[in-house]
Amino acid sequence: GVYPAIDACVALSELIHSRLSGETLEHAIEVSKTSITTVAMLEMTQEGREMTDEELKANPAVEQEWDIQWEIFRLLADCEERDLE
Repeated sequence: GVYPAIDACVALSELIHSRLSGETLEHAIEVSKTSITTVAMLEMTQEGREMTDEELKANPAVEQEWDIQWEIFRLLADCEERDLE
């Protein structure tokens, strides 16, 4: 099933752990995985069936989530480059 409230708590937990440990990248990846999985599970639940990877890749909601994730990645990468300079 889909448990967006639990997924949101997991993501917040990862955020807190990233701040405490200083390991931002590792925890950001976990938040990203949780987010993508939540969207995919929601789409499969609404369809009432399991979907193949190909079907999920072609799904508009999943495509949009990947676009958002890549935009976040690009912004974080830009910030990291500025921090190094």
